Amino acid sequence: MHGVYLPFWTYDTNTTSYYTGERGEYYYVTETYYERDAQGNQVARTRQVRHTRWYSASGTVSRWFDERSRSRYNLARAKSSRSLRALGPGIVKAIRSSFSVGI
Repeated sequence: MHGVYLPFWTYDTNTTSYYTGERGEYYYVTETYYERDAQGNQVARTRQVRHTRWYSASGTVSRWFDERSRSRYNLARAKSSRSLRALGPGIVKAIRSSFSVGI
């Protein structure tokens, strides 16, 4: 039996992001317009027209990430790697089942 070393680690992090910008809210206005019908008569019609009202927006978003995992190995690349295939046909399946989180 041969061992395979796959660098793998987890970390916790607390993030805080500050943002400023604008946010838009839609509102609708009823608009009256005039057309001619088939007989040439002027006919009043209405339609809803969408507008955007913009507001300043700013704030802070904080989030805790627990046990974020990372691996130096990319399994998509590893599946086609000659070096891993040389170790045996079951190695990729074993790696996937042992280290499926975060890869």
